Amino acid sequence: MIASGWPAARALQRDQFLRGLVLAAAALVVALGTVALLWLGRPLLALLCTGGLAGLLVLARWPVAGLYTLTGSALLIDQYRVIDLEGYMGARLPSGYLPFWQTFGGVTMADAIVVISLALLVVQRLHRGAAPLVAGPLLAPVGLFSVAVLFGVWRGITLVDLVSPAPFSARAAVAEARALLYLPLLYLLAVTVLDTRARVHGLLWVMIAATGLKALQTLWVVSRLGAGVFDINEVATHEDSIYIGALVVLALVAAVYRLPVTMRHALLALLPVVAVALVANHRRISFIALGAALAVAGLMLLADRGLRRSVVLAVAVVGLALTVYAATFWHTSPAKNPAAWPVYAVRSVTDPRTERDVNSNLFRVMENVNLARTVDRAPWLGSGFGRQYLRWIEQPLLDASFTYWRYISHNSIYWVWVKLGAVGFVLFWYAIGGALALGASTFRRLHHPELKAVALVACAFIVMQMLYSYADLGLTSARNMVLLGSWMGVIAALSQPAIDGKAGA
Repeated sequence: MIASGWPAARALQRDQFLRGLVLAAAALVVALGTVALLWLGRPLLALLCTGGLAGLLVLARWPVAGLYTLTGSALLIDQYRVIDLEGYMGARLPSGYLPFWQTFGGVTMADAIVVISLALLVVQRLHRGAAPLVAGPLLAPVGLFSVAVLFGVWRGITLVDLVSPAPFSARAAVAEARALLYLPLLYLLAVTVLDTRARVHGLLWVMIAATGLKALQTLWVVSRLGAGVFDINEVATHEDSIYIGALVVLALVAAVYRLPVTMRHALLALLPVVAVALVANHRRISFIALGAALAVAGLMLLADRGLRRSVVLAVAVVGLALTVYAATFWHTSPAKNPAAWPVYAVRSVTDPRTERDVNSNLFRVMENVNLARTVDRAPWLGSGFGRQYLRWIEQPLLDASFTYWRYISHNSIYWVWVKLGAVGFVLFWYAIGGALALGASTFRRLHHPELKAVALVACAFIVMQMLYSYADLGLTSARNMVLLGSWMGVIAALSQPAIDGKAGA
């Protein structure tokens, strides 16, 4: 009798300790808020303390809330202001920018949330007698790449470069490495908390809601600008087009696997908004990435024997429709007909027709030449973070909003090789390739339709992210790396056999 009651007593002790820890932290926050309000006369600081208390209590009770908050914020909150919308014709346009990703005393709100979430999760699991965190099958590749990132910081500090006159910049090193370190942290958080189907379902709704709101915000901007939308370069950030485009893939698999009716109806209602947002933001890479994601979806669906015949027929019909569309709009200027934007995105890679696209392509060619020269200086270990890449060809000056353009290149894939050398480059692809391989094999093994849909969308998003990173600043964006780490954690969580039959909250 004593033996059977001992584990229950131990569990009660652990729960009481955890509650005491949370209450102590809550008391500290309340005390700080009181001091801020009564003695310092800082109501905003008091409000932040109160909000911090509420957030702390939520994270302590539901650790998955940290993952939901970070992924939702990554999809909804812009990291930078959209310059083209600032004061456009005196109109007050809706903006997704909030100082969520900006540093205060060297720390961002996202930094604080991920660290606090992991810390509370570890404490909670230890006092329940579980392992601190779940490693998952991708821990080795993700961990090795993280070590390479830390080595890149050390390399930047210690490298003696007699060719480049620019010294090591600690600020630039932090700006370069910070986003990459979100990858392992979000991976560990996601693979640990996503232990039931209900939590995966909740994450899916968070992503639909946040991306849907972003698409609606873009639609609002378009409605305010009217025809003027094509006079500016963008109505949302570059990466927003990737996130919004991913909803198309999710809508497709939601229909194929008959996901919950409410979810399918929400996605169907958002599709017209998504189409307007993609065309209005006219990011060329977003259409190419979406096409690749749909191709990945088609290939993965072919692996499902029950769907193979239908998928082959659908691919044939869509292929014919795309051929007719491309032939119709190939020589049409998107300025005259916005429907030509998707096909122009493909054509403009080798045959740009606007001055902006010509200059954009030329800048990237010059940048890639300079990156190649930099790789030649340190091909195996790289030049490290905080070091400028060589400017063998002098590039045009960029606007002041891109502070570290001499350190960070648009081609983020090539940038990894420049900074981490061939060793770090191989480890990067070991992590990405491992995630895609695990996602594809997990997709084939899973039985629950919603989990299969999530595994497919995760693989499609990673492919979209890699294509976007090849063309733009994908791997140095905190938003992108939060989502990349989350999706890799989702894949690792889905690979656990127990989750396929585990429906609890």
